[in-house]
Amino acid sequence: MSIFGYARSLAGGPLQEQVAELVAAGAVRVFQEDDGVNEGSVKDFVLRTLTAGDTLLVTQLNHLAQSSRQLVNIFDGLSKNRVLFRSLREHWADSTCLRGR
Repeated sequence: MSIFGYARSLAGGPLQEQVAELVAAGAVRVFQEDDGVNEGSVKDFVLRTLTAGDTLLVTQLNHLAQSSRQLVNIFDGLSKNRVLFRSLREHWADSTCLRGR
């Protein structure tokens, strides 16, 4: 049961700030992906790697999904695998507490 962060660069922006926020929030490892470079391969790896009881942490939802449909599919997959999820910016997107389940 570990907390893993996922940081994605949007429009070539720096990843260092996201990584620092994720580590400060408890991530033991942060996976990083540059937007447009093998897009989605790191995210797909992370989603396949997480196991029951792990938590996926992002700074904001648009770093994880590019559409509402994609986000729903990701949440569904995490839920089926009993992986928890938390977004630092969107407080409603937090399955680590009763309010978000």
